[in-house]
Amino acid sequence: MVITNLQVHGSTAPGSQEYYTAVLVEEERTISGRFSQSNTGDRIVYDQETEDIYPVLSVGDPDKEDISTWRNGDTIQLGPYIKRPTNK
Repeated sequence: MVITNLQVHGSTAPGSQEYYTAVLVEEERTISGRFSQSNTGDRIVYDQETEDIYPVLSVGDPDKEDISTWRNGDTIQLGPYIKRPTNK
């Protein structure tokens, strides 16, 4: 997949946190995602349409570990999705 339309969101208010969104494209498939990175370095993408969660295996070559270094056009490899639990 390829990162397109990468955007940084946040505010200048004290204590606010930045987050990143992008559209991931591969042939006919697209994911409109929101990215997170834990303090241990684990990275995930949350599919804003299906609510599925994908672990990010690598971005770019060599792997860019910090989300702030990602750019439009970088390749991104995702792991198998984790279905968001439903409350019934």
